Amino acid sequence: MSNDVLTDKGPNSESKSMLGNLFSRTKNMREFTLILIILGLFVTMSFASPYFLTWANMKAMLLSFSTEGIVVVGMTLLIIVGGIDLSVGAVMCLAMVFAAKLFIVGMDPGLPAWRLSSCAAVLAT
Repeated sequence: MSNDVLTDKGPNSESKSMLGNLFSRTKNMREFTLILIILGLFVTMSFASPYFLTWANMKAMLLSFSTEGIVVVGMTLLIIVGGIDLSVGAVMCLAMVFAAKLFIVGMDPGLPAWRLSSCAAVLAT
């Protein structure tokens, strides 16, 4: 007979250890503080304004983050390749101001943008 003692930790012990391991790895990340700040701001704003958790506000935030996300992905690829260009933010702001001015005048900002980009492509080749 063996004197081995079965140590049954239960079915949840494996998931608890995985969760604890995940938490300890996350806690050691540099970005953990930023995640906590963002969550704190999210909770604070949800109590401060009754309109914060509405679908319209979430949609507006996602739409505003999408333009910056596109620029961030492009800049990441540009930095990885080695062609660092820091003027992208200024060009994006200038394009947004130009589009807003066209929109206020009553023109569709998409049409001149397509015409200008087509002319630039023809001239570049």
